[in-house]
Amino acid sequence: MEFEAKQKLMARLDESLLSHARKLTAGDDPRVENVYRLQGLAEVHSYLKTEHQFDPAEVDVLLQFADPLDVAYACWEINRDEYDFPICDLMQEIRAEEFEPAKSELPAGRSAVPMSEKTPHEVNMTYSTMRNYFRAAERAGQHLTGYIVMSPASFEQEYSLESRTYVVSSDNKAFQPNMGGYSIFASSLDGSDPCVRLEQYMAAEYGGKDGWQIERCYMMSDEVERAKALTRTEKEHER
Repeated sequence: MEFEAKQKLMARLDESLLSHARKLTAGDDPRVENVYRLQGLAEVHSYLKTEHQFDPAEVDVLLQFADPLDVAYACWEINRDEYDFPICDLMQEIRAEEFEPAKSELPAGRSAVPMSEKTPHEVNMTYSTMRNYFRAAERAGQHLTGYIVMSPASFEQEYSLESRTYVVSSDNKAFQPNMGGYSIFASSLDGSDPCVRLEQYMAAEYGGKDGWQIERCYMMSDEVERAKALTRTEKEHER
């Protein structure tokens, strides 16, 4: 069902961009600022379709609006996080309730997710982003937890999702400043592979071109909020 919802959102984003383009070209006297805005919409459209790692809450929220690309663009304009695009978090700032709502766009069986929902949920991100969050936390003397899911293609035999998902703490030398060594200890989610030196196996670290490939990385939303707060505080202190 989550895949179907995302596919519906992708189609809606396409429709939205084409609609804005038609409106611009249909006008008798288009203004330069309108052309620039269309360019901005196209940039956000491309990012959402090719780079952004959606979590289910973001998909559900955007599907609540008649023009999800317009809402995403408004969020994009005020986003100050260089490592992430937290759509749900930005909704309050853009006064999302003032945008035109959609008409029953949510898939059957799914209910709308309130924008103020605080129940922790998985937030996908790149390994680079997770690593940056971890290092910011350790510089502040705090610890965060994340999850790295290895691709099935990394192994010669088949493993369950829980077996190839590793729980990682920022409390590792690889993420801590001024350490003499470099290590990332982690354990699989089901406990079948405890205390693994991930940096020796991951292609993204020192595992080499034949090392384990990452399928996805994620942190829980409450941990992400902590990480963002730490990052903002660090930047403020640098000014």
